[in-house]
Amino acid sequence: MRTNLRQNDDLHVYYAFQRDGRHEPNAQGNTVPGFGDSRGGHRQVLTVNESHVFSQALVNEVRAGYNRISISFNPTTLVDTAALGINLGQTQNPVALPQITITGPGLNFGGPAGFPSAREVTTTQIGDTATYLHGNQIIKFGGEFRRVKHNSNNGDPGNFTYPSVAAFQQGFGSALTLTLGGLSYNAYVNAFGAFVQDSVSLGSNVKLDIGLRYDYLPSPTEGDDKLVAFDPSSSSLARIGSNGFTQVTKNGSDFQPRVGVIWNPTGDGKLVVRGAYAVMVNQSNTGYFVGEANNPPLTTPLSGQAAAQPRVTSSSTTPLAARARRP
Repeated sequence: MRTNLRQNDDLHVYYAFQRDGRHEPNAQGNTVPGFGDSRGGHRQVLTVNESHVFSQALVNEVRAGYNRISISFNPTTLVDTAALGINLGQTQNPVALPQITITGPGLNFGGPAGFPSAREVTTTQIGDTATYLHGNQIIKFGGEFRRVKHNSNNGDPGNFTYPSVAAFQQGFGSALTLTLGGLSYNAYVNAFGAFVQDSVSLGSNVKLDIGLRYDYLPSPTEGDDKLVAFDPSSSSLARIGSNGFTQVTKNGSDFQPRVGVIWNPTGDGKLVVRGAYAVMVNQSNTGYFVGEANNPPLTTPLSGQAAAQPRVTSSSTTPLAARARRP
């Protein structure tokens, strides 16, 4: 929607909504029917722009944006694992079977591992840019604020591997991975920025652009103190908020100069030479630190590997010993 609020004010509003629901029978590697996962989600996008003309020399534009995605992944088949004699430490039933892989014939069923899973990511942004004409100069200046909220929850029924059908029938597994406790976090990432830019015409065939931007990138935060990191000084895991562990990273800030030149050597507009130089700072997403929510004591990642491949026959009765390690 676009409308003129008054003679000097122009408003533009855009909104989009998308709903998605589907079943994925083999996206996570299942080869046996009846498993897989069901996915449902929706996405929203909202933008608002308002331009105001103060005079022939000064125009201001305010921009605001909102973006939200919410999606969930749920196992198609849930069972009472206790009734099936499967005890992996889960306290709630029904849950998905462990995702089981039989490598010989390439069978994969159960799970999916790492599910159920859900995430919600909300991004909000507001910015302002003013443009001022003065003689042979076009001066722009403004700033912006961004905030990202990332909420995520994951369960895990586990992942078993068997080398053959005979090994599966007799309970001789070769590998196991499992995370008890589930992975969840509520992360926030903020950013502040400001800039000034000047475009100067140096004669009829040379234009010079110079600018400077400043960004302040504070440390990400986690709303429920669910981050656990390794503390080298004590050779132990420390939860955020204790033992001096108060920030995910150091607060970051930097000045970023930019310069550009446009040159029309022939003066007739048929040939243009452009050159530019800029220093820019990139803000990382949440992926580089949310893994810290997957550490003990909040979760218990487990893995087991068979000491050797068993010789499975019809008379085998003793399961192969496995050794488990905890990261």
